[in-house]
Amino acid sequence: MSPIGYSLHEEDTFIVKSLFDWVSSPLFQSILAIILVYFHAVYINRLVIKHKLVQQFTLLPGLIYVVLVSLMPELTALSPHLIANTLILIMLGQLFKIYKSPKVADNIFNVGFWIGGASLFVPNYIYLIVVGLFSIFILRSVKQKELVQLFSGLITIFFVVFAGMYIYDLNILDEASKMNFSPHLSIFGVRGAAIYKVICWVLLAVFAVLNYNTYMIKKSIQAQKKIDILFWILLGSAVLIFLISDVVAFNVLLMCIPLSIFLNIHLLNIKNPLAQELIHVVFLVLLFSLNFGLI
Repeated sequence: MSPIGYSLHEEDTFIVKSLFDWVSSPLFQSILAIILVYFHAVYINRLVIKHKLVQQFTLLPGLIYVVLVSLMPELTALSPHLIANTLILIMLGQLFKIYKSPKVADNIFNVGFWIGGASLFVPNYIYLIVVGLFSIFILRSVKQKELVQLFSGLITIFFVVFAGMYIYDLNILDEASKMNFSPHLSIFGVRGAAIYKVICWVLLAVFAVLNYNTYMIKKSIQAQKKIDILFWILLGSAVLIFLISDVVAFNVLLMCIPLSIFLNIHLLNIKNPLAQELIHVVFLVLLFSLNFGLI
């Protein structure tokens, strides 16, 4: 109703600054954010159903994702993290395809490529190449050439972007310096109401980890391996919060992808449909109360 545009930061990449200079209208940014969240929800549902991550197929994972990314007022704007989530979801789709597939060169290359693309919007996401590496080890016996394919995808996207910057005589070294590998631990400097928000998200992540066995019950080996990858994504998103230079609400958006699938399993375990709807209504009331400043 009263959209607020994304505020650019000094550490934002050239691509982010160029994109938000082009899409400067808060209303247009809000519309794009809605479209992206809708795409994410549909894609998550597609991943869950196609790869049989749950026993009962519904559209609840996407619904839960929409609720999670809308829960805090700070999350409702278009942000580099929301755009990066798009690329991480596409990366997950490519990653899941390599299980027992005889030809995986293009998929493994694409995993590195999309992780690199996500890090062009959120530089710290380059750490997710480690998650991609471990995920490939989980899904198959890795050969040396497949490791080369993974890092080739990562290098290719940077080569293309930096080559374009060189052609237009832009400062490549300044852009490369934003890929900062040193941990900042700025989360320990969080104060005020932000502490309670961080605690709530941490508790959600811990709740998911403690229920690991619940997610594995009556699942095929293939589904179990892919759920393990979602846990690596959850772990990666938690680690990134400790490595970033500036703690902002958008940093929890990556966590919403695995949490939407895990919380869906808990919701389906409730056999009473009325109780399921009641939980949904409670979260909607909480969502609207937070976004309209009622609590």
